Amino acid sequence: MQRPETIRISEEGRIYVGDRETRLNRLARRLRREGYSEEDTIYVSIPEGTPRRVLVSVGRELASRGYRRVIFTRPPRAIAEAEGEE
Repeated sequence: MQRPETIRISEEGRIYVGDRETRLNRLARRLRREGYSEEDTIYVSIPEGTPRRVLVSVGRELASRGYRRVIFTRPPRAIAEAEGEE
């Protein structure tokens, strides 16, 4: 069961599974309730500038609970092109 953006970390550091906020120490429990197993790839969406310690903490928590396939992603950025002056 692979779904993009399994976990989302807000700019304020809050952790969400789907639209439900959870604490770091309850993250694996929430994933199981949502139907994710240890065999699933877990996608963690992180905002620009997320401190490394947050990534390490989330990764360690998931790994300690058996979730070994974790991918950290950043939200896509909009790219705007300016038209040249005539």
